[in-house]
Amino acid sequence: MTSLALHRHGTPGPLPLVLVPAFPLDHRLYDRVIEELDDLDVIVVDLPGFGDSPLPAEVSDAVGWTGGPSLQMVATALLAALDEAGVGRFVVAGTSIGGYVAMRLAEGVPERIAGIGLIDTKARADSSEGRADREETARAAEGPAGTDAVAPILDGLLGSGSVAAEPGLPDRVAAIAAGASVEGIAYALRAMAARPDSVAALAALGEAGVPALVLRGDEDARSTGPEGEDMARALRTELVELPGVGHLAPIEAPADVAAHLAALVPAAQAS
Repeated sequence: MTSLALHRHGTPGPLPLVLVPAFPLDHRLYDRVIEELDDLDVIVVDLPGFGDSPLPAEVSDAVGWTGGPSLQMVATALLAALDEAGVGRFVVAGTSIGGYVAMRLAEGVPERIAGIGLIDTKARADSSEGRADREETARAAEGPAGTDAVAPILDGLLGSGSVAAEPGLPDRVAAIAAGASVEGIAYALRAMAARPDSVAALAALGEAGVPALVLRGDEDARSTGPEGEDMARALRTELVELPGVGHLAPIEAPADVAAHLAALVPAAQAS
């Protein structure tokens, strides 16, 4: 099978922490988080067309997906890769599109989700305007602009406090994004545009008492405070906000994100 690339760190254990990156980045989003989690079993996935994973068409064929771009296909492929790696139940945490994938898993295989972390993301479906904007960017990526089509998106991702503390951070993010494929960018944009509302799936996890983390940067314009409160309420937890941080908390505030994830895993083990 043509699997999504999994990057495993630490000592394999009974309850891995599976991390899903943000758009348009790959596993490197979490590099500095992983440095703080060396005592945990951590698996970071690359989404189709990003990092070391095959292109979306190959992944779709491998899992028998015949529909259009969908985060459900991505979730199905991730489960297949985890199955191949011998992973049963796990804690999943995702940033941005990674959170959307985590929510698809929560809806599709709640029995395998021991804990969930949602970082700089939202549970509501896109507005019609949001869907149109994603399609416009996807078409631009497929045209002469290529991967440069995501440059305007990158411009607004980081928080002012993060950039002030690390002026080279925008270049670091841009360098990771430069490794994305056109196919991966276009597929991800269309899959995000097609995603359903996930509040009910989160509420089911909350009712079941599944340990949860909802975290955002307080300067994140793409997943707002009210949207974070919406998810936290459904999951019966409290929203965590990091000051001066934008849409990419794992690379902006890795120690803070790692500390919250490090607390989530033992809570999941105890539940």
